[in-house]
Amino acid sequence: MEKAAAQRTKERGGEPVPALPSNLKIQNRKMVLSCFRDNRSHSVADVVARTGISKLTVMKAIQFFCGKGILASSGKGDSTELGGKKPEYFRFSCGKYLLTIRMWPEDLGLTLFDMRMNKVDSSHLAWIIPDAPEEAFRIIENSALALLARAGVDREELYGVSLSSSGIVDYDHLTLKYSVHTPNWGANVPIGDYLRGIFGPGPALSEENAGKSISRAILNEQEDPNRSILVLFTSWGLSGALIQDGRILNGRNSLVGEIGHMILDQNDPELCSCGSRGCAERLVSVARVRKMIAGDPPPEGSPLSRLPAEAVELRHLFASSRQEDAYARKYVAYMADRFAALLRNVSLVFSPEKVVFVGDYAVADEYFDQRIRQQLSSFRYLSLSQPMEIAYDTRSLTELDALGGAVALIDHYLSRPELYEETGS
Repeated sequence: MEKAAAQRTKERGGEPVPALPSNLKIQNRKMVLSCFRDNRSHSVADVVARTGISKLTVMKAIQFFCGKGILASSGKGDSTELGGKKPEYFRFSCGKYLLTIRMWPEDLGLTLFDMRMNKVDSSHLAWIIPDAPEEAFRIIENSALALLARAGVDREELYGVSLSSSGIVDYDHLTLKYSVHTPNWGANVPIGDYLRGIFGPGPALSEENAGKSISRAILNEQEDPNRSILVLFTSWGLSGALIQDGRILNGRNSLVGEIGHMILDQNDPELCSCGSRGCAERLVSVARVRKMIAGDPPPEGSPLSRLPAEAVELRHLFASSRQEDAYARKYVAYMADRFAALLRNVSLVFSPEKVVFVGDYAVADEYFDQRIRQQLSSFRYLSLSQPMEIAYDTRSLTELDALGGAVALIDHYLSRPELYEETGS
């Protein structure tokens, strides 16, 4: 006992070091390993700075993970200006792979990552989702096996598989509760069972709504993940994610984030797929823009006059607005006002510090942004508080979705208790 105490005293330069309780030791190990989830190499000093844990505890934790084959040395770094020993860097060492599947209305995509979230290979297929889920997953199986074969990866080498889709997801049971894009599939489609039939019982599985999958990628990159963030997915639908304390909120019925079905105008004549009228998703859709342009053709001087109404995309509208086209700005203002009303309503129950647009509206122009801010500033309760940050992430939805799926699987990997426990404990 005295010898062990003397050894701990020596390690801290004469200061007695008490033995760590096992739960604190495991908590420290979790904090250390979490530093390596960003796909980068880190030195002991890096981890100490990020966690506030002592250098000795960090060194022991890294040695523990290297012994388990979870971390490995990635070489020496540069010495400091004062000279001295070059620091050693470490990174994830797990040899497994992650497969993400994008099962979207007109797009089937698969991306293979290693455990450091480096992209290994990908494939893409334009499709119309089959009327039967069995046919859809037959196509998915063929695409997945072809991708794995091309990359030289066996199914047994997969740590996990994630799938994103439209619709409402039951995360606990890996089922698609319902999607308006696959009405013939009915309710409570057992996505997990279909994936198990393809990949077997080994890989971890994750199923996610597309908007939330993309939001997970954005959350993973935040310097302060504890900020309240609203991500707005704008593409073949309007949805998103409410992020608080580093977590994506789902709610008992997984409806949290389906803000496209927030009613903004009960008198709107268009019937939404949810069965209501006046849903935000319908009011800000490209179909609504085309309908308004068809009923009110642009004057000859407008850049939009060179396009038939049915060919207009939101990027065309914003490009014309950037040229200070008054006709385009009339409809940009219309869209911005609807989003301002939506953000006003969301703020009453969530109060986001930051809003991030992804997809079609991520290419919005400065006039759109200024109009939203102007409308929000007229709401007195909001004008008295700190203004929310509004950002526009122009990266492709497919790229963000694949990253989000990989992040979900890495999170699952890092949550396993056996990573942090002594072998045989």
